[in-house]
Amino acid sequence: TNGTGYVNISLGIYGNFTLDVGGEVRGNGSGGDGGVGTNSADTNSTQGTDGNKTKIGVSNSDPNGGGGGGSWKENNNQGAGGGGAGNGGAGGRGAWDNSLGLGGTAGVVYNRANPLVLTMGSGGGGGAGDAGVGSGGGGGAGFKVNVSSGIIQIAGLINISGLEGGSNGATDCGAGGGGSGGHIILIAQNLTIDSATLEAIGGAGGNCTDTADQCGGGGGGGGIVTLLSEKLSGTNSKITLAGGVAGRSASCDNAAGAGTAGTNINNTLDFPTPDLTLP
Repeated sequence: TNGTGYVNISLGIYGNFTLDVGGEVRGNGSGGDGGVGTNSADTNSTQGTDGNKTKIGVSNSDPNGGGGGGSWKENNNQGAGGGGAGNGGAGGRGAWDNSLGLGGTAGVVYNRANPLVLTMGSGGGGGAGDAGVGSGGGGGAGFKVNVSSGIIQIAGLINISGLEGGSNGATDCGAGGGGSGGHIILIAQNLTIDSATLEAIGGAGGNCTDTADQCGGGGGGGGIVTLLSEKLSGTNSKITLAGGVAGRSASCDNAAGAGTAGTNINNTLDFPTPDLTLP
């Protein structure tokens, strides 16, 4: 799924989809793009792309829907971190120094009210600094399989996590915010998830590791997993929707925030029995 943003598979009323042991679906960082950092004084870096409405970010410290806000520094010799992106969980705010800058505001939660509509993770906001500037991490992709009254069997790995915000060890660093986890939707009358791993984890905020005016990025929020079935079975599976950890700040008045955990939605539905009688 890398580079596409979404994969939406529909196999008709009685389809069959299998991801065997050892099989992988990966869309890490393939959703909304991270914002670009800036090393200019009195200038905002750009927001991350909103994975809900695919709206590209602009130079602003407010969130772009799910996209993390860009950061701002008043003068040179300062740094501020980009905001973490949101999706199933909210992002964390970027770090900043009092009166000298503004950390990117966290991206918001979206799509909980309509979880069968496929979206993708959002990008984190860019950092603001001098030589040390980090871009935001990309959000995870969207992945949907619908077989209606058929069968889905998952025994492999689906990983559509967000990426870590850009880090830097230079003086006066502003790191990027983490991208949010993506969106997994599985729809089947008979759904088996056995010894499988499903991950839509928020990306960590970027780190700043020098000793002065070092402000890390906010962590990305976790993604969404939506399961719709009549019969759900399987054991020993792991669904991980953790928010990304906050980026490290070597010296900053206000620390970056971590992303919050995503959303796991498991609903049941009586599917129609298809008529397979030969004409």
